[in-house]
Amino acid sequence: MKVLESLALAVSLGGMANTLQGQAARDGHIIAPDGVAIHYRVVGAGADTVLVLHGGPGLTMDYLIPDLSPLAKHHTLVFYDQRGSGRSTAPLDTSHISARKHITDLDALRAHFGIAQVVILGHSWGAKLAVLYAIAHPDRVARMILEGPGSPKPDARFGRNLIAWADSSALARITQLREAALAPANDRVETCRAFWKEFMRGYWSDPNDTLSMRRMRGDLCSYAGAMSDMTRVSNLTIASVGTRDYALDVRSLRFPVLVLTGRKDPMPLDDSEAWAAAFPDARLVIVERAGHFPHVEQPQLVFATIDSFLRGNWPASAKRVERQPNER
Repeated sequence: MKVLESLALAVSLGGMANTLQGQAARDGHIIAPDGVAIHYRVVGAGADTVLVLHGGPGLTMDYLIPDLSPLAKHHTLVFYDQRGSGRSTAPLDTSHISARKHITDLDALRAHFGIAQVVILGHSWGAKLAVLYAIAHPDRVARMILEGPGSPKPDARFGRNLIAWADSSALARITQLREAALAPANDRVETCRAFWKEFMRGYWSDPNDTLSMRRMRGDLCSYAGAMSDMTRVSNLTIASVGTRDYALDVRSLRFPVLVLTGRKDPMPLDDSEAWAAAFPDARLVIVERAGHFPHVEQPQLVFATIDSFLRGNWPASAKRVERQPNER
């Protein structure tokens, strides 16, 4: 049980400022200050640019690109593999994998594309990384979208909620599938996919709704080392983030923030409410009949909401969340 809860916690985003207009979808890489190559992909050719941060820590952009592609009709999206995973290979040790290194990589990408103030869309851990970046570089952010954001401080409820649907036999099966996915002798792409097919049930609004699950086109297991890299990168990154309540550090950040969360997200709703209350200019949108992937379960609503926000408008469903008296 502790192994599963640990995994669940780990798998929890002037002038030419925001434009890459006219460029075709393409792959490339930048070299971070410490020599690590960070692989990116540009999708779309809209007048504004959005940097998209995937979750994990330790997943890759491959699970987001297919399902977020409708946004590329009106925006230029820059995805990238965070260091240590996918095509952004790095030594998996404390000197190379940390929240500080992730922040440096994100800023290097911003500079590479010549963006003075960046628009960020972060999913899950990627949303928390977006916040950490904004705390470090508040003058370099124009606006942020936090979808299913990681909690402001460690919250064991996420891990428990992810496996609340599973009885003892399901838990045993998940453990066996995880061990098989990590075994070097196996076909680790197929065993990885077998693991996620079962474990992912806890991320959806209804763990038994296999139709909704099949709507997800993204790939969580795009290469043989996906499971092992995710585990190591997650452990190193989460340890470096520590136990601080980062909601305390955003109260002076004045740019607009849209917090978007599913009603049935295993990440507790009050964590998203805490982010929305902490930022001075934030609104919360709760997506009904959605879990941790609202853009998959309710795509039309989510993309309309994001498009409205990126045009500079607050969606009609976006609500202020008042800070509680004991949080002032």
